[in-house]
Amino acid sequence: MVDTIAPDITINVGDGAYTIVLSSANEEGLNYVLYKDGQVVDIIFDTKIREIGEYQLEVTDRAGNVGIFNWKIEKVSNIWTIILIVVGVVIVLGGVGWFVKMKFGKRIK
Repeated sequence: MVDTIAPDITINVGDGAYTIVLSSANEEGLNYVLYKDGQVVDIIFDTKIREIGEYQLEVTDRAGNVGIFNWKIEKVSNIWTIILIVVGVVIVLGGVGWFVKMKFGKRIK
């Protein structure tokens, strides 16, 4: 019987990262190639991948069956960046409002 089943690929997703998990049952006879933005990069198993980019993991078994997993990590602003932007906008708008009031507001004598 000819083996036509592609190897399983296990990628854990969580905490804003992807982790390639290599199970000991599938170690032998598998060839792993990881691409980032179309370029081959080193695979470090059980390490979180957080770098921005488009990834593709190809796993080939002894019979030549290929399993492929694609994912993309996009830039995500963290909460502190958003807070700083909002505070900056409030300060600028408050300054403009104060300037307009001082320049054009009625003065009481």
